[in-house]
Amino acid sequence: MEPREKAAQLPETPGVYLFKDAGDKVLYVGKARNLRSRVRSYFLESRWIDAKTGSLAREIADLETILVGNEREALALEHNLIKQYRPKFNVMLRDDKTYPYIKFTAAEKYPRVYFTRRIKKDGSLYFGPYFPASLARRILHFVHKRFMVPSCTVDLTRSHPRPCLQYYIKRCLGPCVTGLTTDDRYAEAARDVRLFLEGRRHDLIKSLEERMGAAAEKEHFEQAASYRDLLRTLEDIEERQRIASTQGDDTDVLAYYAEPPLVAVVEAKRQVFGTVGIDGLALARRHHVDAANDGANRRRLGASTNAQSREGAEHGKSDSRQRVGTRAHRSIGSWSRPTRPIW
Repeated sequence: MEPREKAAQLPETPGVYLFKDAGDKVLYVGKARNLRSRVRSYFLESRWIDAKTGSLAREIADLETILVGNEREALALEHNLIKQYRPKFNVMLRDDKTYPYIKFTAAEKYPRVYFTRRIKKDGSLYFGPYFPASLARRILHFVHKRFMVPSCTVDLTRSHPRPCLQYYIKRCLGPCVTGLTTDDRYAEAARDVRLFLEGRRHDLIKSLEERMGAAAEKEHFEQAASYRDLLRTLEDIEERQRIASTQGDDTDVLAYYAEPPLVAVVEAKRQVFGTVGIDGLALARRHHVDAANDGANRRRLGASTNAQSREGAEHGKSDSRQRVGTRAHRSIGSWSRPTRPIW
């Protein structure tokens, strides 16, 4: 099928498109709010007046699209595909700059959080990417203010004579000075931060409610009030966004939806692109199977999907939670984090 004909059949949904030449080399990567409208515009002769667009259109031999949930996901995926393929018609985003992440130093005795643009295999957990970059800084500010977990570079393996200013303005628990906090208190705050960054808001709220009730029973009313204030803030954070994990794992998922005599199958590949660590949920390959003639395949697909659903349920309390949908158009895999100002 010619690229022009493929463009006319694209869905009117957000996504990323890749133009390829006759040698299957990627020429250009772009994003769109409406894939059909955007991709079809390249084949309008009126657009060929522009030298770049005209040269690109003459070299296009094939195109590929990846559907995503929203424009932010399209922006992140485009960013990583450009860095992966380095297309000659993309003049932007080909350098080594990346969107920011929040680094959680889980391997340390007293974990801390940092703003970073580099992902390293150092035992830390990375959350993101966040765009605009100011969102990552606002989230860090929230973590300092509400959980009192710092971003300092102080050596916490030894004791210091006095804390820094962050302790006095109640932005840090003060693990650097013996007696200001306990290991259990800091570990509790670090667990809360991790739950918050992972998007496990309901788990965090349940834990805080239990601690608030226990503190009230012991008549520790100031501590109970601090838990109450944090709960109120968290309950205001409702917006969810699917985001890529940064654990470096590639995952293949199958989902199907049956309306006899046809079965629609979606094969999704969640892949980490390069070193940036963003997953692209590529719902680009759709297969249609005649259920009447291929009942065995349908049963195998159902067994595979159900098995993955059970595995996902057992893994629901782990760092990366995955949901396998039973409808072809349902989003496969989800992750959430706050995406608006949170104070």
